[in-house]
Amino acid sequence: KAEKSYQRDDFTPEEINRIIKRLEPTIFAPGARRPSSLQEVLDWLQVNDLNVLTGLSKNSRLFIEGGPGTGKTTLAKAYIRMFAPQRGLYLCWNSLLAASMRKELKKADLHYCCDVEKFESFLIRISSGMLSVADFSDGKSPDINVLKEVLTSVEDLVKRRNLLGVKVTVIIDEIHDTLDKGAIEVLELLSSIGDAGLKEGRFMVFFDNNQGYNQQSRDLTGLSEAITENAAIFVLGENHRVPENKAIVNYSYDILALNRYDKFLNYIKEFETIPNCPIKLHYCNCERAFQIQVREKAKDIAGNRKGNNNVLLVHSSIMKLNSTKEYLEWQGDNITELTEENVGSNLENTLPWTTILKYKGLERDNVIL
Repeated sequence: KAEKSYQRDDFTPEEINRIIKRLEPTIFAPGARRPSSLQEVLDWLQVNDLNVLTGLSKNSRLFIEGGPGTGKTTLAKAYIRMFAPQRGLYLCWNSLLAASMRKELKKADLHYCCDVEKFESFLIRISSGMLSVADFSDGKSPDINVLKEVLTSVEDLVKRRNLLGVKVTVIIDEIHDTLDKGAIEVLELLSSIGDAGLKEGRFMVFFDNNQGYNQQSRDLTGLSEAITENAAIFVLGENHRVPENKAIVNYSYDILALNRYDKFLNYIKEFETIPNCPIKLHYCNCERAFQIQVREKAKDIAGNRKGNNNVLLVHSSIMKLNSTKEYLEWQGDNITELTEENVGSNLENTLPWTTILKYKGLERDNVIL
């Protein structure tokens, strides 16, 4: 507190006990509490800002803003644990992220109290055929009139709490990717209390204006105002990952600010001159050279049992080259496509691969682009 100049009194014994009861990782193991339990909670949350911890327990509608590595997913698990007796719905941007979150909640023994689903899959499922995958393909947004009709058709079910059981808490991860695809309307309905979900409901959303898909052509900040007007806003500014990963994020922001390709080329050339630069560049002058380099890297990763620390992300344009796609799919044990079934599983003896957009929201120590 002295180091960070916190303007707050010490926790009272009652507050400490309340925090432990709500957030302690060992809450399902009675008798396991120790004097260090509060520190264990803070370590588990990976959040040192006591104001965020306090605020979580006092606000029903939370708008969490922060970049990669700031602890958003960890806070989501804390929020789910906090309201574990009540049912929750966790909506994600993509299928791999949803599958990974389901496994995370199962490990934390929280799967029984929160359903996890891909955002568009949820809408399609409740639409009774009014919406389909085609309504969301290629970054499209569903017709707003159709979306309203879908939500109206299930409104009575929601009010009677017959939709997916009792849904009280709604969490939308990476809401910047779904703001113009019905996220606001879904929040309004599913967290509704007296038809005023954005004002009186309970929800948590995660927003990162710099991470939005194709954000240059979308008014993400303007769209988010409908939520921020009725929610407590927390900005998580500190990246909790290792210094190398923080450097990569900084490089990424620098690159996003460049407006010409020649500037980009000059910028990445500097990587070769930076001591201990976390980004390594390799050049391939043809598809065959790329395939050989991937094969050798995959053998090295599999031989050293480092598959869980690595991922190969392939741009969708590369996947249009049939020979490359076939090459990746037929590499056998050394290279494995990351799927909903194996994400979060032990893949130490292989190099997992997928496309960039499918992987959005997940992470590994080392990423090969």
